[in-house]
Amino acid sequence: MNMSLIALIFLPITFATQGWAGERKDYGRYVTPQELYAIYGDKSWKWEQGAGHFARGHRRFTAVLSVKDRSFGTGKWTLPGRGRLCFRALWRTKKGNGKSRTCFAHRTRNGAIYQKKQPNGDWYLFKSKVVAEGDEFNKVVEENLVNRGLMKIRGG
Repeated sequence: MNMSLIALIFLPITFATQGWAGERKDYGRYVTPQELYAIYGDKSWKWEQGAGHFARGHRRFTAVLSVKDRSFGTGKWTLPGRGRLCFRALWRTKKGNGKSRTCFAHRTRNGAIYQKKQPNGDWYLFKSKVVAEGDEFNKVVEENLVNRGLMKIRGG
């Protein structure tokens, strides 16, 4: 079998796995630690249930998932490079305690920021070039949304 015929047979398979059907989107460069610090430092990220706060002092991370269920976490947040924001916490709930580390990757291209939960999340638009109403970025706010809930849980 000649090489041209082999190439014609395998060319469609190559494009089906790497090209047209499964083409990877270019999400740009990694967001720098300095840029991530500006986005998250001394701010709270509102979640579907609760919020997490990223204090600048000692990079303390605190979160409240539910005051009613007494679910909260305390730990540290880091910016280990390659566009990552990570937080490691001891989570306490009525059902028990456990440690976990959660990381989100960030990339930027043409003024937009993309984010995905690591290791297996999908990339999504975190911040549009011109901030839009539905951007997850809008859920990162300058107030501390966690302290009041922690005080209630801890009885203070």
